[in-house]
Amino acid sequence: VKLIPKEKLNDPNHTIFLLTDDANAVNEAHEFYPNLRWKYIDRPRHSGSRGGWENQTPSLNPALELIVLMATFELAQDCSSFVHGHSGLSDYIWTHMAANAGDKRVTRLRVDDRKEVFNEKYLHSEEELAKLLDEKRAIKEGTKPTKIETVKTAVTSSTDLD
Repeated sequence: VKLIPKEKLNDPNHTIFLLTDDANAVNEAHEFYPNLRWKYIDRPRHSGSRGGWENQTPSLNPALELIVLMATFELAQDCSSFVHGHSGLSDYIWTHMAANAGDKRVTRLRVDDRKEVFNEKYLHSEEELAKLLDEKRAIKEGTKPTKIETVKTAVTSSTDLD
């Protein structure tokens, strides 16, 4: 959301099409940005790292997953901006968005800034994200998390991964 131009964020007619395989991303979008208009495909998703990188069919229905991929590809063609991280599918979608844009201006914004995305230092990124989100929730509610709450969150998140 930080990469989206302010004029679009302030436009009540602007809709963000959220392409994600993580159920947490959908929930967090509504929780932290409730005033934005979100559009996404209602489908089964994994939460965080549950399911693992090797399980690409959270619905356990290959036909549904193919339909979702095809619909995602088609719906993304109507977007004027594309914000994404490291992903072969994202690169494929972007290539076709740019090729089919015609006179329409289409903007590509990368959240990973083409940095190294496969690195040992990211082994605990899920716990770090949980801590950051808890801090944002505390600020939103007007309370500040204590160190004990933060540690408890990290432990809870790592146990959820087992």
